[in-house]
Amino acid sequence: MIALPRSLFSVPLPNRPIDLFPPLVWSHLRPNTALSGRENVAFIARIYGASVRHTVRFVEDFAELGGYLDMPVNTYSAGMRARLAFGTCLAIDFDIYLIDEVTEVGDDRFRRRCAAAFRDRMQRSDIILVTHNSHTIRQYCDRGAVLADGQLDVYDDIAGALERYRQLLREIPPCDSRLS
Repeated sequence: MIALPRSLFSVPLPNRPIDLFPPLVWSHLRPNTALSGRENVAFIARIYGASVRHTVRFVEDFAELGGYLDMPVNTYSAGMRARLAFGTCLAIDFDIYLIDEVTEVGDDRFRRRCAAAFRDRMQRSDIILVTHNSHTIRQYCDRGAVLADGQLDVYDDIAGALERYRQLLREIPPCDSRLS
């Protein structure tokens, strides 16, 4: 299910180029694990023309990796990598963010920080949120879309999108236990 935040369908056409950054690109491409977290953050900042100093400082404060920021990423746990990636994404201002379940990483305190930062970012940026968590969808979105069989159906309210999603789940045949 794809949930689309409040302003996405009512946004006027841009009169300047749109910055678009898929924040989870690291989860698919992976950072350079031989480099430190700091070096990876600096690399991303340079790619997008952001201030390296500001970007690194933001990630230091937000991700709370301490001395690990200067260690190779291959020494990080999955949670530490998620903190690094999410902090890096938020450190650079973009017009549109693509978010895939990333607000649901880490301990409770870090999830609350992510949620607050996420809400703050929604004040000045649009966010396309991909998640299966209906609570997260209700918390951040008021429009939704459901992709099924190659067709994207857009709903002006989250309740309609969630109902369609649940209907699709009910239509999936149960697994044959003999095949497991």
